Amino acid sequence: MQGQIITSKQITQNTSEISLQGYSFGVYFLRLSGKKSFSKSFIKK
Repeated sequence: MQGQIITSKQITQNTSEISLQGYSFGVYFLRLSGKKSFSKSFIKK
């Protein structure tokens, strides 16, 4: 599977929103890194 980084954002608060408006339908992977790492995949319909 190949992909590309479509956005990168530095988060400085406990909560944050990432808008997917304008992105195509499909499968996306989210990765958060810092003291702990978190990965999640989701489908935009």
